[in-house]
Amino acid sequence: MAQGPDPASEAVWQAAVVGRWVRLGPAATAGALGRSQRAMRWVEAAVVSASERGLRLESRDERLAALDGAAVVGEIPSNEALVRFWGRCRVLVAAPLPVVCTVVPDRPLDMLQRRSWVRVQLSVPVQLTVDAHRKAGSFRTRSRDLSGGGIRLAEAGPLRGGERVRLSIWLPSGPVEVDGDVLEVLPDGSARVRFCRLTEAVSKRIVRCVFETQVGTRRRTPGSPP
Repeated sequence: MAQGPDPASEAVWQAAVVGRWVRLGPAATAGALGRSQRAMRWVEAAVVSASERGLRLESRDERLAALDGAAVVGEIPSNEALVRFWGRCRVLVAAPLPVVCTVVPDRPLDMLQRRSWVRVQLSVPVQLTVDAHRKAGSFRTRSRDLSGGGIRLAEAGPLRGGERVRLSIWLPSGPVEVDGDVLEVLPDGSARVRFCRLTEAVSKRIVRCVFETQVGTRRRTPGSPP
């Protein structure tokens, strides 16, 4: 018989996820999925409520209905950690939108601590491409700060918390392209994006840029060592 989250995870479940966005996708191997499930990507949904019975989610993405009855994996980003869970999806309302479903966890939650990165203030051009199914297209903004693990954008534009974006960042050494997850859109209109699936070469260029910016800032600060 499937078991829900343990008591320690239950406290995290209640505190960390309500009101956030979740990325949900099929957990089974591609060969075991139906045709519509194999074709789908991550679905973005809002966490409406959480209890010992599981999560209640809402989404205006109709693809969520294709996960009815499927084993799923979900990720909920926060500032301090990434909450990852597994469970069974049950669609309560498929139409009209929004799609409403519940996910009952079948194992304890994972809390993945974020690595601490040095973050520096840096303003460079950034081009973003939003997930194609939203038809939001692309837009340009500038960075406000940068680290080896993510970037803060001066303007969020059409971005929404929890979605995947493609970024072209014009570093002083030249442009790099990375994928990122929007952690949150802040009240001042800026947005925090966490990098994901970085290649080693791109990661080294970003970290090098952060290091050189940090050194340059120290040299301009009175009393700093040369």
